[in-house]
Amino acid sequence: MKFQNKTGVISLLQQYYVLPILLYTTLGFIIYYILYATQIVTAIPAHETLLKWDATFYASIKDNNYSFVPNSACNAGFLPLFPYWWKATGFNALGISILNGLVYFLSLCCLCKQLKPDILHLGLFMSLPFMFFLITPLSESAFFLFGVMMIYGIKQNKKVYIFTGIFLASLTRASALFILPAAIGMSLMLTPVISSVRNVNWREILLIYLAPVLLGVLLVSVLQFVQTGNFFAYYQTQSEAWGRKFGWPVLPMGRATEVWATRLSYFNFWLGCFVSVAGLACLVRWLLHKPLTISNYTLFAIIYLVMSFFSVVFFNPEWFYDQKIGYNATYLNGINRYMQATPFALIVVLWIFSLPKFKPVHFIPLLVGTYLVWLCVYPVFYKHIQYTLEMSIVTGFLLAYWLYHYYRWKPVGYLIIIGSFILQGLMFNNFMTGIMVD
Repeated sequence: MKFQNKTGVISLLQQYYVLPILLYTTLGFIIYYILYATQIVTAIPAHETLLKWDATFYASIKDNNYSFVPNSACNAGFLPLFPYWWKATGFNALGISILNGLVYFLSLCCLCKQLKPDILHLGLFMSLPFMFFLITPLSESAFFLFGVMMIYGIKQNKKVYIFTGIFLASLTRASALFILPAAIGMSLMLTPVISSVRNVNWREILLIYLAPVLLGVLLVSVLQFVQTGNFFAYYQTQSEAWGRKFGWPVLPMGRATEVWATRLSYFNFWLGCFVSVAGLACLVRWLLHKPLTISNYTLFAIIYLVMSFFSVVFFNPEWFYDQKIGYNATYLNGINRYMQATPFALIVVLWIFSLPKFKPVHFIPLLVGTYLVWLCVYPVFYKHIQYTLEMSIVTGFLLAYWLYHYYRWKPVGYLIIIGSFILQGLMFNNFMTGIMVD
């Protein structure tokens, strides 16, 4: 009996990928400790170091409820579920960060049980440089949990999980709005184009996907009206204080922050372009009456990330001033969090490595496309060897992933994981020392 119980526990741990996730988490901590011991990074997680950037707004909601000041950055520009959850725990910034890390750990275990990823590919996801946001006093961990609920519901066709996940996500992050186009696109594109409008279950879309989003938006608006007297406080703060309203992107898009955070923002811009091309390819294939060969939840994840990318490109202000160019341009604010710290990114990572191996001839269009992308964010990279080398670092990071995709050499994959964890440590240190990295 004891042997059977022990075997059952081991089997359960394997099903939920507990050991690999724990090992990668430990590796991340060890690498950060080495960086700290060698004084490459200087900050350690504490209440004071973690209470930075958006965390201060969440803390103010927790402590004082909502306040609205027209044309000013205030806490009305944030959604309520996470700060009131934080308030209920009674934790300080370090305590809630530890709890967020535990939520992320358990959510990822549940997600892995559903997706059954290759262990190395799981490491490539967990080591992404901006996954540290999931262990900070921010809403990413809660949104990750609710995203896992949605994915489980979509994969298992359990509508209660879909509805609940979407509703709670809509109280957590505004990016829950991207769920609706993802749901419509998934429902349409997995049926033949001729009969799609007729065969799609519009009632399901309205009741399971649209209704929880609208309910969440309504509850947020009512809560803010009760506390601030303004029914549209969130939307006014986002548009007036942070410039988050529709506008055509102004090239070259970029960042004005620490050099590695800037380079990694360009990496995520490239990733956004890649998933946009993938989404467009799915759309064209569907319009040409060719069946899609991907799962429903994979298509949902691709469209969700495309919408996240578009929200950065089309709903960010012209805050970035490029001294080399000499004029203002679209600021890539939020691209790092939106493109990485989400369960949908894991689905896309697994999908990418499920594709047929690259052939040598594929590297030519990849490199050409990559340098076309660099023209959008750093158009002077070809004018001076210094600028070329700066962008070659990002290109080299991409090339490492391409080489692993082509050869599938595990040593290359694990070297990428180690290097990526080092970058994650540097970005975590930047966050804790007050450098903008999102």
